[in-house]
Amino acid sequence: MIADDGVMAITWQGEVEIGLWRTFVSDLVDDPRIRPGLGRLHDFRAVKVDFNQDTVRQMAAVIDANDDKLGRRRVALLVGGDVDFGVMRMLASMSDPQGSDMRVFRDGVAALAWVGAPDDSVLPADGGGEGR
Repeated sequence: MIADDGVMAITWQGEVEIGLWRTFVSDLVDDPRIRPGLGRLHDFRAVKVDFNQDTVRQMAAVIDANDDKLGRRRVALLVGGDVDFGVMRMLASMSDPQGSDMRVFRDGVAALAWVGAPDDSVLPADGGGEGR
């Protein structure tokens, strides 16, 4: 979903594997609504983040390979638990988006604020899983 306020919120559910990630990034690059400065929040709270180091490295490589097409932006990775937080921190540290910033959050309100959403923004109700 891309809101009128210049923020895109993506709610992930089920299992996220590298093929799905590649398809998502490819679709994102091809979407004419994507523009530099568009903040993005990936809500992974309903996902069991079960990535090994090789998968995280591949995910980071997909981000880096498409960075020039995605433009400058803030990206928030929202998770529900400590293990998920650590895995997503690894993704953020392995990725080297030029002119962009990626951070991991446990708090949806803080994540929304950081990507530039208006103060009254809320995440979709179906986004809150337990996390680990």
